[in-house]
Amino acid sequence: MNRYVLTCTTAASAFNAGSKAPADVNRILADAGCTILENRYMVRNRLLRLPMILVTPVMLALRIKPGSQLIFQHPYDTAHNAIRVMNRILLALLKPKKVSTAVLVHDVESMRFPEKDMKSEVRLLNRFDTVVVHSPRMHEKLLIAGLSVRCRVMGLFDYLVARPNVMPRERDGGVCFAGNLEKSVFVANIPDVKGIDIHLYGTEPSSLPRCPGVTYEGCFAPDDLSGLKGGWGLVWDGDSIDRCQGMLGEYLSVNSPHKASMYICAGLPLIVPAWSAVAREVETRNLGIAVSSLRDVAAMISMVTDGEYEAMKESVAAYARTLMAGAHVRASLSPHMFHMQKI
Repeated sequence: MNRYVLTCTTAASAFNAGSKAPADVNRILADAGCTILENRYMVRNRLLRLPMILVTPVMLALRIKPGSQLIFQHPYDTAHNAIRVMNRILLALLKPKKVSTAVLVHDVESMRFPEKDMKSEVRLLNRFDTVVVHSPRMHEKLLIAGLSVRCRVMGLFDYLVARPNVMPRERDGGVCFAGNLEKSVFVANIPDVKGIDIHLYGTEPSSLPRCPGVTYEGCFAPDDLSGLKGGWGLVWDGDSIDRCQGMLGEYLSVNSPHKASMYICAGLPLIVPAWSAVAREVETRNLGIAVSSLRDVAAMISMVTDGEYEAMKESVAAYARTLMAGAHVRASLSPHMFHMQKI
């Protein structure tokens, strides 16, 4: 059976050139035998845009064989206006050829940003035969908003690594937080988190806490995890250290953050919000601890014995091998999955 992955590039965003998550998915699926098809929309000349929008999906449809499978990634391959039009044309052309389609959701934009319309986003997802989401909670919210097509839950994202971790991990080695430090408003209140060293990674924001115990470590390549410091990896977002507040904080209740996978592949046991979508898996698989407030982190770590921490590290290392092998993407988008009953 022929299988294809559609990757889209626009002049405005060039998402797939700059984002690790969709690039990893493309590589995993290519290694699994899928053919990568590129939908390039790089036209700046207005007179050429309409012909490009009309001709591109026709050319793509001619390359896709009847009875095959086609995989998209959302929002990277669906969000741009011109790409959405081309995708609609492409899907219409493929229907007589009985091509099965699936879309892997990286983010539900309307759950992250209040200005986005969820019903419009769900209508877009309903154009595909199968939708792959992060968590049962994400699936439930999409169902309430009108999702009507078959859905699969993937769980934590796979994460491909070029240079694995070489740093020793110790229970009292401090907490690593990596991400968009400007967006992570709670970072401004990190000095109020007492009793633990914190290592911050990311582009240096305009204002950064300067106090003992908080160290800005700079940036790193996302596939080079060899130098990340710390004994724990922190998953947190929003504007408060007491609870993940705001849209971005609340999004953790449905989201499987890519950084959680990154920490695991760096050999770091996780610290996650107790109400987050990943908390149950973290605790069930012994991948770390769940906390209700960042003020509780030092006390929670002190309650973990050396033996318990070593067991967490072993669980993290085993799970990292699964993520670095691309097992979740392969399973969620396997040929067999396309024929399973709707849930």
